[in-house]
Amino acid sequence: MKDKDDYKKIIILLLIVGGLYVFLLALECIVGSIWNLLIVLAIIITVLWCYYRKKKKKHMSRVSFYS
Repeated sequence: MKDKDDYKKIIILLLIVGGLYVFLLALECIVGSIWNLLIVLAIIITVLWCYYRKKKKKHMSRVSFYS
């Protein structure tokens, strides 16, 4: 049940960050370049990769503990 709560918190956080980013892009009328979008996508992908890697590591430690 704790994993579901963590998953919901991460999704809410990502939605807030994404919403803020879209708002800021609209605010500056997309005067900047595509690099802004690529940087944010790289940050989001890195955060998700770290989260799933950590989750997989926890799962592997549980499996080896029960073996």
